Amino acid sequence: MRADSVFDEPHLRPPDRPPPFPDPGAVRVEDEPGLQPPDQPPPAPDALSDAVWDEPAIRAAGGAPPPGGATYTDRLQSAWARNTPARAWLATLIIALAAGPFAVLVAFLKTRAAMASWAAVVAAPFVEELAKAALPLLVVETHPHRFLRALQPWVACAASGVVFSVL
Repeated sequence: MRADSVFDEPHLRPPDRPPPFPDPGAVRVEDEPGLQPPDQPPPAPDALSDAVWDEPAIRAAGGAPPPGGATYTDRLQSAWARNTPARAWLATLIIALAAGPFAVLVAFLKTRAAMASWAAVVAAPFVEELAKAALPLLVVETHPHRFLRALQPWVACAASGVVFSVL
């Protein structure tokens, strides 16, 4: 077997020696997501999404963030508290109005002439349905605080279908 084979990848080889244990004093509070010194502003939302304090394994083991530690759950609950039903339903309407035209654009994507009939009959309806649901699902994944009720993403998907059919 050759040394450069796929079975001899460098990252799969055992280390020459085990890595040294980190010095506990070398870890700075500023380097840990979700922790900040008291005189610092709160961490950015992206840093909180990388924090480990909401991990199920840590919660089950009784782990809790240290004093002053922020969690993604705390940020999400505060965002839900700041949101109002009117703003949530307005966001649902805007998402539906944007997702419908997006599906129209996807429906008219250019295909090769040899595949045009297959694309129009088989692929286009499937891709259109995915496109109508893509924007509401993206908002659920990236900005879940925009919705206050579990029904709102479903309404956004259904309304995007209505907007698509009107266009």
